[in-house]
Amino acid sequence: MAAKKILLLAGDYVEDYEVMVPFQALLMLGHHVHAACPGKRARQTVRTAVHDFEGDQTYSEKPGHNFTLNFSFDDVRPDDYDALVIPGGRAPEYLRLNERVLSVVRHFADSNKPIAAICHGIQILTAAGVVKGKGCTAYPAVAPEVRASGGTWVDVPVDQAHVDGNLVTAPAWPAHPAWLARFIELLDSTTPSPPRTARYGVPLPVVQYMVLCDEILRHPENPRRASLVGLISIIRADSDPPFPYRLEQLCVWLQLTGCRGKATLLLDIVLADSGESILPQPLGGERQFGDNPLDFVAQRFRVHDCIFPQAGLYLAQVTYNGELLEEQPIRVTARHQ
Repeated sequence: MAAKKILLLAGDYVEDYEVMVPFQALLMLGHHVHAACPGKRARQTVRTAVHDFEGDQTYSEKPGHNFTLNFSFDDVRPDDYDALVIPGGRAPEYLRLNERVLSVVRHFADSNKPIAAICHGIQILTAAGVVKGKGCTAYPAVAPEVRASGGTWVDVPVDQAHVDGNLVTAPAWPAHPAWLARFIELLDSTTPSPPRTARYGVPLPVVQYMVLCDEILRHPENPRRASLVGLISIIRADSDPPFPYRLEQLCVWLQLTGCRGKATLLLDIVLADSGESILPQPLGGERQFGDNPLDFVAQRFRVHDCIFPQAGLYLAQVTYNGELLEEQPIRVTARHQ
């Protein structure tokens, strides 16, 4: 089974089981899964809700776990992905109001890439207008939306799934075994998107997440674990005058797969409009990686006395053997702007 790159759309009060189970199961099978939520960045969390079926006229709702995102929605490029997963819960109610969410979903539908949606997740599909002429199922209360958007409602037991072309749907989390099995069959039948390649056709690593923060605290017993303190996306200069602004410390935490052999991994910070670096020289250097490209690799960069010459948009850029691998925006403003 070839590893695929999968986007999972999450939001606050997504159903607990319906986000956690597919995320972990697909990772276990060796796929690359990016869990993202509009308005949030990697390492931030969404709240979840547990929907249960306890003999009432509708489902009950209880607080669930906090689910940690591993990718920033602003950095999602739909062309990079092979498939889409949309869990249910309360999140689809408001995610379907986001035009970029709908645009991303339409890309997968128009490209005939596998889409797995469960329970109320189908509300995003109906809002995107991609179920017309398709047979699908969902939580029964969503049936009128399926019909109104031109889809064919398919009534199945709560523990079963339905497949129509590239679309796999199910009523709720009791269908996880059937739903995931059908989705994996679809994944196996598709050709993975070609990986981004560097010069001479060498595949580039895949960044699972990249986070900017004030400090990174390593776990004393497990160096692969870390606590990230003070996530950064906006820097407000509080000096007088505000610029040039000196930031005492900026940390970058990177986790990626696909590294092998000897390679050079570097961090630079540049002005977005000109590409001019604000660092005396890029941080990092040559590093020896293992031979298994599926191994997760963690990399920490710490920038001391980072000088921002002016207000504006900056980019923290990571390169691998001279090729741009990932970048994160940093907005720098004066304190009172």
